[in-house]
Amino acid sequence: MQVEQAPVKNWTIGVNRFLYIGFWVLALVMAFVFRDWGSAVANAGVGLAFDPFQPDQPWKERPWYQKAWLITHLGLVAAGFGWMVSQSL
Repeated sequence: MQVEQAPVKNWTIGVNRFLYIGFWVLALVMAFVFRDWGSAVANAGVGLAFDPFQPDQPWKERPWYQKAWLITHLGLVAAGFGWMVSQSL
């Protein structure tokens, strides 16, 4: 006799989306309210650690718009760090 497992709700997707949006909001507040561009770029970069889509989905299986969003986010963070470094020289 085989016991069926009840489906487990993946709550990490909701938590990741909450944290991802939270770090973006924090980055925007740091940039436009406090004018602290270094903290803004750092918080936007930390947001990348929390995949707002399905974290267990392989990269090759993701839709194009998810890839485009994450690559754009990474590009903005890299450009922000580059701008910060160029300002400090």
